[in-house]
Amino acid sequence: MPLSPFSRVPFVLVASVAISFAPTLARAADPQCAPAYENAQLLRQRGKLESARAAALVCARPSCPEVARKDCSAWLEQMQREIPSVTVIARDVTTGEDATTARVLVDGIVRPEASAGRALELDPGLHVFRVESSGAEPVEQSVTVFQGERDRILRFALKRTGSPSAASTAAQPVAPQPIAIVHTMPPSPGSATPASADDGRGRTYLPAVLVGSASALSLGASAWIGLTARHDLTGLRTSCAPACSDGDVDPLRRRLLISDVTLGVGIIGAAVAVYLFARPPESSSGGTATRVDVSPTRGGGAFAVRGTF
Repeated sequence: MPLSPFSRVPFVLVASVAISFAPTLARAADPQCAPAYENAQLLRQRGKLESARAAALVCARPSCPEVARKDCSAWLEQMQREIPSVTVIARDVTTGEDATTARVLVDGIVRPEASAGRALELDPGLHVFRVESSGAEPVEQSVTVFQGERDRILRFALKRTGSPSAASTAAQPVAPQPIAIVHTMPPSPGSATPASADDGRGRTYLPAVLVGSASALSLGASAWIGLTARHDLTGLRTSCAPACSDGDVDPLRRRLLISDVTLGVGIIGAAVAVYLFARPPESSSGGTATRVDVSPTRGGGAFAVRGTF
């Protein structure tokens, strides 16, 4: 992409300054002054502030001409404020402690000063941070640092690959639990059945509710069919009795019969619902749950069999 005339202005200025000072720098005792003076300006314009600062340190030496030292010293002060710095903090999420032995890499380069808790100075732009620690999963993050941003804190949470607390918990033996044995036997004639507090355990009234609901529907249907049929029957008695045709009488007879049948079904269902509601609970095992109790007495001992019949 061609550069506009205005974009060439910084490069033209740098070239003109270098040419104007070339004779003076050429006569300097230090041959590194001239290239360092030029590189400090070019690298700063490209955003390579760390390299530009290193070049400015060279041309600010006492062995360089005074005019070069003056410019390079001024650039050093400006770049010191422009170079961003970050501080990396790595912490173990399991223990909550700082991972002091973690290794910090920036753009693939190990930075030991970051592991020691010191601030890192970087060029502005995008950088890839990677934190590694023994026994933990590495963490990688891309961060953009901005020119003039100082003392920015970057936090990294390290997760352990294995949890010691979980391993110790899994290694602990499980204490055995007591086993309760319940014998099921058919009831014997004449045996006593004292009341027990566990007799109502597991009881459900759902069958009684369902049967009662069906009985209520049957009774309601019987009442409605019977009332409407008798109303129509009264109409026939006033209109055509006793010479009504079979076509008028037979439908009424069928409706009255249906009313009687549904009435009987409703009465039977109500009786069944009452029985299901009032009957004693049954054991879920299909037999009679019994329990044998032995207790000491003054004369020796007592033997009792408890069950639900």
